[in-house]
Amino acid sequence: MKKGESVMRSRPLFIILTLTVVIMLSLTVAPHTVEAGTEGHEEEGHEQEEEVVRFTEKELKEFGIEIDRARGGKLRVFVEATGEIRPDPDLVSHLVPRVGGIVFSVRKKVGDRVKEGEVIAIIESRELADAKSAYLTARERFKLAEFEFRRKEKLWKEKIVAEKDYLKAKKMFAEAQIELMAREQKLHALGLTDEDVKGLKDHRDIPLTRYELLSPIDGVVLERHITKGEFVSTDMTVFKIADLSRVWVLLAIYEKDIPYVKDGQKAIIEVGYGVKPVGCRLSYVAPVIEEKTRTVAARCVVSNRRGILRPGTFIRAKIDVESIDVGLVVPRTAVHTFKGNTVVFVRTKEGFVPRVVVTGRSDEDRVEILKGLEPGEEYASKGGFTIKAEFKKAEFGEGHAH
Repeated sequence: MKKGESVMRSRPLFIILTLTVVIMLSLTVAPHTVEAGTEGHEEEGHEQEEEVVRFTEKELKEFGIEIDRARGGKLRVFVEATGEIRPDPDLVSHLVPRVGGIVFSVRKKVGDRVKEGEVIAIIESRELADAKSAYLTARERFKLAEFEFRRKEKLWKEKIVAEKDYLKAKKMFAEAQIELMAREQKLHALGLTDEDVKGLKDHRDIPLTRYELLSPIDGVVLERHITKGEFVSTDMTVFKIADLSRVWVLLAIYEKDIPYVKDGQKAIIEVGYGVKPVGCRLSYVAPVIEEKTRTVAARCVVSNRRGILRPGTFIRAKIDVESIDVGLVVPRTAVHTFKGNTVVFVRTKEGFVPRVVVTGRSDEDRVEILKGLEPGEEYASKGGFTIKAEFKKAEFGEGHAH
């Protein structure tokens, strides 16, 4: 065979082998390229797909989910202050004995509750004994003078005694009456009541030295400076008793906030853990600034019938000074944290979606929305925790999520 013929015969075979390799490569590469393109498209579509949960109207009522529309509203502006709870001075009694003497007994201690008119201590007083004795003597002298006057008056009318004897008896009777009144008034000044005075002649077994120290009000003993056997005088405060059914809340208003704080404004008093905030109104704002603290004193008078406000407690307060208009506001119950973002659950045609929002100013009940929510959009104002739970269940393939 010639060389040229050999080359001619091998060329068709080479061409066939080359075509075979090209076809095989096409069959293996082409499907991989299409699959990759498909996967890329599906991943992109998945990233764009929005998480949604759906509820029927019946389920919304069952789970307490309330719907509202986004709109503008008002926010309350508060001024913060610190302060202290103190007893109302009008309801505090500094008890001072009206006579000096030796303490016979003490019946109350610090923290005890007392009633008005209750005996809280007994003092043995020589001064009181002298005053009682003088009253009893004046009483007997008055009786004798009255008897003598009535006798002489009768005899004078019958022309049996001279007029001068009658007038003398009348004078002695008037003097005895004046002395008796003076002695009685002294006993009242020492704290004895009309009943006490009238009962002196009927209680001869009770020592005249016995002086009962009575509580002037219903309240609690805050201080006691009296002990059995010691001497007390009329210039000593032996008990401090306070009626704590009403207390003062004294606030310190910082200099920068003074222009905004006025009488009559509402304040929320935060006492501490376990005690609900208490509302009150400012009844007084001082007209001058305290030099040392550079603050102005303000005061609330608060009812304390349940006794939960304890004098001496330091508190924080928020004073409601004004309201401002904002473009978009939602209740605090509508704002949640979801996957590290601040969201509001917006209701669309497909269902509820977690919409990331930017919040602004806020008060106790409402939050301003700066971005992420449009006026008129429907959102879950209450029950968002149920919606959030459904999204969590959806991560495990359960619940209403689609």
